[in-house]
Amino acid sequence: MAPGPRRRTPGLRREEVALLAGVGITWYTWLEQGREINASIQVLDAVARTLRLEPAERRHLYVLAEAVPVLVAAAERCTVNEAMTEIVYSLDPLPAIVMNGRFDSLQANDAYLELFRDWHTDPCVHKNGLWALHEVADPEPRTRTYLHPTVGPLTFTVSELQIPSGHPARLIVYTPADDETRKLLPSTRD
Repeated sequence: MAPGPRRRTPGLRREEVALLAGVGITWYTWLEQGREINASIQVLDAVARTLRLEPAERRHLYVLAEAVPVLVAAAERCTVNEAMTEIVYSLDPLPAIVMNGRFDSLQANDAYLELFRDWHTDPCVHKNGLWALHEVADPEPRTRTYLHPTVGPLTFTVSELQIPSGHPARLIVYTPADDETRKLLPSTRD
């Protein structure tokens, strides 16, 4: 971009993004506002290149623009078959859950329900994980510590596994990150 007047905030202005992506300012404004417009993959690619989006951010842009309606619709209808249910329950004492693309809880084992038992008593959010930070990233193992109401802090490595055969859900498994957590798992202590 050619040098311009001094900026109060870093980054590109709406008009500059539209210009660099080769789209009209009105169209780009409507895209940002979430209006119903037909956005082609080529135009979304141009916007993603202009904004230098990472692959996960680019996929998220496509979902927001409804450029992947088949995957979005499938995520909404997703059910868990008997084999996946068996896998989830067989992972006990490791907490495990199957979630769809909207973070709806589709199937959870007893260890997961025990670990998050207070969360599941809340009437408004018991079927969906809240996404407060709005971060977009590729799934990768993360370490998380949870305060269990009975045994205290438990530290897990949280791994997300894509379910094969184009199923839009994913299996999330919590494995102990240390020996203390392994000993304190609610399902294994008696």
